[in-house]
Amino acid sequence: MLTDEEKQNFIASYDLAISSPRARELFGDSGFYNVGYWADHLEAVPENAVAAAKALVQYLISFDRPENRMACRDILDVACGLGATTREIGDHYPNANIHGINLSPWQLTQARERFPAGTFTVMDATDLQFPDQSFDRIYCVEALFYFESRRTFLKEAFRVLRPGGLLLVSDFLLSGPFGSHVPKVNYGTDPSIYGEHAEAVGLELVRLEDISPRSVKAFQELFASLGRTEAVAQLDAVLGGYYVAAFKRPS
Repeated sequence: MLTDEEKQNFIASYDLAISSPRARELFGDSGFYNVGYWADHLEAVPENAVAAAKALVQYLISFDRPENRMACRDILDVACGLGATTREIGDHYPNANIHGINLSPWQLTQARERFPAGTFTVMDATDLQFPDQSFDRIYCVEALFYFESRRTFLKEAFRVLRPGGLLLVSDFLLSGPFGSHVPKVNYGTDPSIYGEHAEAVGLELVRLEDISPRSVKAFQELFASLGRTEAVAQLDAVLGGYYVAAFKRPS
């Protein structure tokens, strides 16, 4: 587990990365920060990064049928970042209360400004401060690999999901460290871990896709076009895939 000092260093480094000129070059003030889902009409060029980032969130949302979304009362966005993802989720769940959590107070300030209708709280994803069976849906976009550990988070997700509820995630599989802190317990490139973790905590893995060609690989093409070849090579050395997954708490 991270010490308090290590956790604060991680938060500071991530705040710096998400607000850096390089990040703003791609995402501007959109509030998005992910590798995106690059559909056929989206060429991997900087002006399309925001559209691709939004499309990734929409792709995850599409796993949940529109008629089921209408019935949802409470949604949780884990590691909500700057709030654009939370706002997009809110647009597709018009009858639900939308909650966002993050370790960074600064990021939550940005999220509140982007999505005033949401409720945002500083909270650790592996220690959710919510009662049992609080949520109909949980989303986690591109953050699972940071948690110590994936299984600990999935156990908490099971606890706070209502029966029949869904957990929808996008996630890197990495064989080693890359960028900000990635716990060693999360190293590994075998996608069977998702099913193994799910079974261990009582969830059902109902959908799993490797979308690397349309996500991280396209984003790497964009980085290469901007001359960031070192970052591309570093990620290539540890990348095992970029996955989207849906887990269900049995009814």
